[in-house]
Amino acid sequence: MYLIELFGGMDIADSLQQAAMDIITPLHASNVPFVTIQSVIDSLRQLHPGILVNRALVMKILDPTKIQGISKIQGDRIYLVSPDETSQEDSEDQAQKDIDQVKKNAIKQSQKSLQSDAPKPSPQKELPTGTN
Repeated sequence: MYLIELFGGMDIADSLQQAAMDIITPLHASNVPFVTIQSVIDSLRQLHPGILVNRALVMKILDPTKIQGISKIQGDRIYLVSPDETSQEDSEDQAQKDIDQVKKNAIKQSQKSLQSDAPKPSPQKELPTGTN
């Protein structure tokens, strides 16, 4: 057990994961397509001296199924999701939602218009009956 585990309140893996994300986030924002595992290891060793950081640990804390900013880890590279891919998917989804909403509103408005334009039955006028 490490001293940081006793007093830090966080699991050491959580602390390392947060530090790794702090390293990767600026690269992600700068549209860097990938980062090497060795560079992440070196950076984590500088930030947390005394902790044995190796490839297996980096693979565990940067699991692509748990972290949305990482698309895959292949070979010695950690591939980052480009912001264009996520924003393009989001904008396509939003555009489809907007089209569906416009269609729904158009149908509602046309139904409302048809109901208001429907001929209303005219009131029956009673003809005066001539009583002599």
